[in-house]
Amino acid sequence: MRNSYSLVAIILLLSTPTLSVAKNIYLTPGENYHSDGLNVICAANRSSAAEPVVIAECQIWDDFNKLCLHEKKIISAGDLTCTEECQHWDDFSKTCHYTTSCSFDRRNSLFISISCREFDSFTNKCLRTRERKIE
Repeated sequence: MRNSYSLVAIILLLSTPTLSVAKNIYLTPGENYHSDGLNVICAANRSSAAEPVVIAECQIWDDFNKLCLHEKKIISAGDLTCTEECQHWDDFSKTCHYTTSCSFDRRNSLFISISCREFDSFTNKCLRTRERKIE
């Protein structure tokens, strides 16, 4: 964050006439500063997103046996979130036949979420998947 403040100060110094007095402006992420055609925007650096953090949470609970039958995973990296959860659950066998998945692309700071587009309930298999970017 200090690099952001330094960058703002340098830009302001270079853009003001040499006889004027320099001023410090402190911005938080999301704030903007405008002066004489100069626009300074403070934004979080998404290219340096932290390692993804995974939180597990019970998705399907068995009230009778007081047992979690399937956990979903909520994966977060910076301000991005992707959820891996059971998409096709069989109540009779108490089995998840297809779980969505997430992969994190650090270089582009995005998640790829994979879900089942076409599911065959006779064979309990996913026939076609769908990929979606989460940015």
